[in-house]
Amino acid sequence: MNTNEQTGTIWKCAEYYQSKEHKQMQAEHEIRMEKRMLVERLNKSMGTQTEALPKPSYKDLTKQPFLARITAQLEKNDHDNYCSDDDCEYTKTVVKTNIIVPEKYVGQPVGKIMDIKCYKWANHLPVPEVTVNGSGYCKFHKPKRGVGQHQYRYTIKKVEIVENKKYVKKYHTEAKTVTVEQMIKALSVLPREAKLVMTEEGFYSQSDFAEVMLPEPYIVKPNDDGHANYGLPPGTKVYRIGHSSQRY
Repeated sequence: MNTNEQTGTIWKCAEYYQSKEHKQMQAEHEIRMEKRMLVERLNKSMGTQTEALPKPSYKDLTKQPFLARITAQLEKNDHDNYCSDDDCEYTKTVVKTNIIVPEKYVGQPVGKIMDIKCYKWANHLPVPEVTVNGSGYCKFHKPKRGVGQHQYRYTIKKVEIVENKKYVKKYHTEAKTVTVEQMIKALSVLPREAKLVMTEEGFYSQSDFAEVMLPEPYIVKPNDDGHANYGLPPGTKVYRIGHSSQRY
């Protein structure tokens, strides 16, 4: 191979490594490796973690009037560096986190949950970094009923339903309204025997349907800071045709 051919080959290799195809393959490989590493770490949990559930975002948490607060103990028998450099250190730390109330516990009153063993709470906790590919030449001490070399264990101490102090009640800048003219026009195309309903949903909803009523006057109340309520100034006279209450 002459110099020109060698130069051409080098340029082709360089172009390939900068190509979108190679970068995509590299990104996919990294994702596969991360998933594999996660599985290997979960296998070190002594069965206390079976999957890593995604952590809810701050925005998602602010939409929840109540949260589940987990308090757990993390035991770990591991080291930071290579097995040939460090010996395992046995540590115990307290881990606390707030999560969205699982469907199984929606409607649970505020306070301590008694049947915490009926749900895999530890899956909501962070998966700790533990050695998965070490040589195993490091020294370690396993206490009676403790965790072994390069292992960890979560023990759920308590779970509480708590009120979310950062709960944001307002999701719409303006109230959703229709005019009488719009309603009459919409109703005029329906059969006279048609039934109208208002649906509802939510944590403490007891039915699929809200209360429906004939139009009745309603005076808009000020919100917490005394300003317009969903775009309607306090004191505005409107007419309500339904009502939904989802109180705890």
